[in-house]
Amino acid sequence: MLIKTLYTRRYAILTAAVFVFLAVLSWGKHWNLLVDVGRDLETTVRIADGQLLYRDIQSYYTPFAYYCNAWLVNLFGRHLAVFYLISLAIKATLALAVYRLATRLLKESYAAAICCGVLVTFAFTPGNVNQSSFSMQYAGAFLALALVALQAYLLRPRPWLLPLMGVLSALGALSKQEYGVAAAAAILAALLLHHLSAEQTPWPIRVRQLLTAWLLFAGPLAAVTFVPLWWFLKQVGWQVLVEESLYPRSRFHLFTSSEMMQVSPLKTLFVWGRSALYFLLSSAPVIAVLVLLRRLIRDPAVLAIAATAIAFPLSYLFARLSHVSDLLPFNYLHWSIVLFIGAAAFYRPIVKAIGKPAALVLFALSVAVVVLNLRWLFTFELYDNYAVLLFVLFGLALGLLAPHLPQKISPLLYLAVCTGAMLLARTWEFARYDAPVESPRGTVLTPARQTRYQPAGMSAAFNQAIAFLDSHLAPAERGRVLVLPDGTLLNYLSATHSPARELTFLPGTIAGPQEEEAFIERMKRQTRFIVLVDRTYDGWAQKRYSQINPLIYEWVTRQNRLVARFPANADLIRIYQTATPRD
Repeated sequence: MLIKTLYTRRYAILTAAVFVFLAVLSWGKHWNLLVDVGRDLETTVRIADGQLLYRDIQSYYTPFAYYCNAWLVNLFGRHLAVFYLISLAIKATLALAVYRLATRLLKESYAAAICCGVLVTFAFTPGNVNQSSFSMQYAGAFLALALVALQAYLLRPRPWLLPLMGVLSALGALSKQEYGVAAAAAILAALLLHHLSAEQTPWPIRVRQLLTAWLLFAGPLAAVTFVPLWWFLKQVGWQVLVEESLYPRSRFHLFTSSEMMQVSPLKTLFVWGRSALYFLLSSAPVIAVLVLLRRLIRDPAVLAIAATAIAFPLSYLFARLSHVSDLLPFNYLHWSIVLFIGAAAFYRPIVKAIGKPAALVLFALSVAVVVLNLRWLFTFELYDNYAVLLFVLFGLALGLLAPHLPQKISPLLYLAVCTGAMLLARTWEFARYDAPVESPRGTVLTPARQTRYQPAGMSAAFNQAIAFLDSHLAPAERGRVLVLPDGTLLNYLSATHSPARELTFLPGTIAGPQEEEAFIERMKRQTRFIVLVDRTYDGWAQKRYSQINPLIYEWVTRQNRLVARFPANADLIRIYQTATPRD
């Protein structure tokens, strides 16, 4: 009986095993000590210590993720392991949502392949603390759960599912604004098609049912979203909450010095064309191996394992020769968004082919993908996380298309081999995390070699800087350590925090001499040590912090005393002691 049960649930067990393997493999490892992640953790700890988001800490995101994490940190402590476990819980939620979404449409084998593809390609990127922000992780999970609830409603319209969708969409909006907008747009559009296409129902009843469904969805969505934001509005005012934080319209033009944030139809066409080429190039080794081995191996499981073992080194070699940055095609799906937008024109034939609930789920996913990526004109080069739903949509479409393809063509084998090869790539990648950074809050393993964002030897410099701060700070001074430029893990790992409200120092955050001078005056009174970390700004016109805020940089380096540099011959980290009296 047990063996039969295990065999019946083999695909779910396989997916769970992949999750556990990746969780163990990536535990405590982070590819980058310098960009983004430190801001998230420091914001959480400062909120846990009683500071108020937006008033005491600047943020461009809505508050749910920070406050949820702060509550958990107050319960379980400020150790890195707490953040790892939070991240794993979110990833498990996302995986369960994707698995549930897929099993209602496809065989369990396809659901496992799609879910494992999400885990390997997107969830367990080399940064287990978070992907780029906890806000994005929470928002992505809530969006996926909202789509699962929508799917359940389309299969069996139970009224209580509508307010549930509203609450989940609201939590997505309270985690990261655009995810809530994407969830609302997808669900409203799917409900519109679902109710108005009920051909056996008279039109007045269709319209009444639609309006009732919209109201049951939108009421909880609005209440759960705006009540917390109204509370913050009463605390900090419109100027701080909206114009400086959640929608800083007056500063949008300042961010265009980043190539990543510059959008245009021409750039979009270029990205689509390049992604289509890279998709074909990175798919070629996988397809070639499958075609050759299929003649020799009949068993699908053995074929998948053998093809994966051959495809991984072949894909790596092919990637190096063709200068493709990623080994396998799941990160090159930009081009496919055109197909899914165009598929809306064939809604009726698609409904006849796969059924109305399945077609509406694909439609809702397409709307969510379009809304999420509309911000960047469908390039989503800034964050790969925006591509997660597009990959799910791609996998579902392949699975639904499979019965209409010749028997020799197996989308399942293609998905399985790509995912298996990517799993081998992740294993090889994480094995190269060999440089520990030890701190009172836990140990991080990071590459000792130079990476895109991190110079070689940065881990040793972090260890030395943490030891210096620990030995030179009294407990009351741990809130007086300003780390520049931004986003590093140093404040968090050294159990210190910045006295500054600003935790982001990208071009445009502190703009112009007047804002720089005001910042300097505040920091003169509130800072004991200033830590300058060597990092570059890839994709920005200003490559160094000295170009972004020249007055602040000049004040730090010329008017304060250099007391330490790590390592001594490289200046990856410099520590200055302020030369003026403090509050």
